[in-house]
Amino acid sequence: MANHITRKEAESSTFAALKENDVELINYIVEDSQLYNELEIGEEVIVTPKANEKGEYIVMQSYPPQIVAGEIRRQKD
Repeated sequence: MANHITRKEAESSTFAALKENDVELINYIVEDSQLYNELEIGEEVIVTPKANEKGEYIVMQSYPPQIVAGEIRRQKD
């Protein structure tokens, strides 16, 4: 996921170009395979990370960070 970019940028930009332009990137792990297959590049969504029993988000140390998605809500165009 890349924050604050247009659909056109999402469809045409490479990971390297986004990183070079300091776009905030997060790799969400989607456990719902049907939803994962339905999502399209450039689709605007709001993702709430999955939390553990303490209410903490588990972030794997990598770049971009990897987080398990808890809830994914599609935004209307």
